[in-house]
Amino acid sequence: MGQRVLNIALSLGTFFAAWTLIGDGCFADAPDVDAIHAENALHARERAAAIPADFVLPDSFPQLLAALQRLTGSAPVAFVGERDWASPIPSAGFAFQTRSDTLAEALADTLTRLVRAKGFHTFAYRGSAVIGASYVVAMPSPDWYASIELVATSGGPSPDSKEIVSWLRALEREQPFIITGIGRDYIAGRFLTALTDPRELARRFNSFCPDIVRQGTRSERNLEIELRESLYLYCWWD
Repeated sequence: MGQRVLNIALSLGTFFAAWTLIGDGCFADAPDVDAIHAENALHARERAAAIPADFVLPDSFPQLLAALQRLTGSAPVAFVGERDWASPIPSAGFAFQTRSDTLAEALADTLTRLVRAKGFHTFAYRGSAVIGASYVVAMPSPDWYASIELVATSGGPSPDSKEIVSWLRALEREQPFIITGIGRDYIAGRFLTALTDPRELARRFNSFCPDIVRQGTRSERNLEIELRESLYLYCWWD
């Protein structure tokens, strides 16, 4: 009997020791900084390869559309905001199908930095019922928050797109960024300066969109390292 009690106690001790690793709702895997570095280097190569060396910065929205048609090899289609059980919402933007999410993300990441000063923005978009799979979208304004509301990005049902926009606006005042990816259940972007407090930022992201830790980095500590190393901004809700 004594040995059985001891075995149970040891088992419980092991369980509670492991439980202390679940500081943010999941087991906290050890940070793999080398893997983060490798992924960042891969993204940098993808961005560099997306835009040819002889690329000419467009001065007008029609020029941007012509440039995207050359870069993607696809014709523009009118971009619409998709809605469940409702008619699509028309916009002034155009979408260009790409051969992969990778190309759409690389194009949007680079182009948005180049064309926003001209009064436009671009974003990668993975569609659903209305316009299909993987696209890069060009909009004739610099307002990516309007695009988030057009797409109706949400955590289904919370946060809704207005709450997401409000949260991002507050963040942008503290830590400048660009938005380069917008979907029904995700947003993506890139911070423009070194992060002032990566640990606090990781905590805020985990609170606002916990799936990025639960299904992604596996711990706030890993998210902190990834944010600091990559300057990549992302949220998704499943």
